Amino acid sequence: MSETRKLATILFADIAGYTALMQKDEQQALQYLNRFKEVLERETSAHQGQIVQYFGDGCLLSFESSTNAVNCSITLQNAFSAEPNVPVRIGIHMGEVLYKENNVYGDGVNIASRIESLGIPGSILMSRTVRNQVKNKIFCWFHSVGSTSKMSMNRLKSMHSPTRDLWCQNGKRCRANSKCQVLVRNGNG
Repeated sequence: MSETRKLATILFADIAGYTALMQKDEQQALQYLNRFKEVLERETSAHQGQIVQYFGDGCLLSFESSTNAVNCSITLQNAFSAEPNVPVRIGIHMGEVLYKENNVYGDGVNIASRIESLGIPGSILMSRTVRNQVKNKIFCWFHSVGSTSKMSMNRLKSMHSPTRDLWCQNGKRCRANSKCQVLVRNGNG
């Protein structure tokens, strides 16, 4: 059992509304899922990333570079916005994680997952840590979607030490609204 700790950029992607769609139209839900996996597999490797694990209609990706992770997320959302449109939310965070038995664990993973869950379809939400890594490397518009001091502590679930803000980007314009609130960790988060 080999264990390795690394600084990594973690990307979570999830099909928004998948469970409700599956109950309403199973065939369309499965078409979304197949397209989701096809695009992820193509673009993740093209951006030097690794698919760590699928979680039903979600996926955990790992990158050694924040720039590659954000570029991949932009490419993914552009692909998912083409017909047939797949409503995907993406959350990205960078932190130290533990690679063990073909999986990845740690706060970096948990935070990226929480960030993703706060998004809306078509959005890319990232922690300040990631935004600071890529702000001078990627030509796109970033928008702060708020302060965790303004959000309900219930939104933090099991996380503590909220940070100041989160950034969104979707390649063209911010799609976040006042319902899209933020959580990341304090300090460098």
